[in-house]
Amino acid sequence: ENTCIKNSVIGPYVSVGAETTLEDCVIQNSIIQNNSIVKKAIIRDSMIGNNAHYSGRYKDLSIGDYTSIKE
Repeated sequence: ENTCIKNSVIGPYVSVGAETTLEDCVIQNSIIQNNSIVKKAIIRDSMIGNNAHYSGRYKDLSIGDYTSIKE
């Protein structure tokens, strides 16, 4: 619900939570929780918590709630 996906390739096996924004991303086999923002990322086998902000490039990534990372 209220998720925004722009210029991105999502899947296979991806769950995206409500109120999440994904821009310029390629995401596979990952979970993105609620109210998160992910930009300019290529990730797989990853988990991003609630209210997290991530911008960068990793192959696999696990970040918790309220984490902010810019690469």
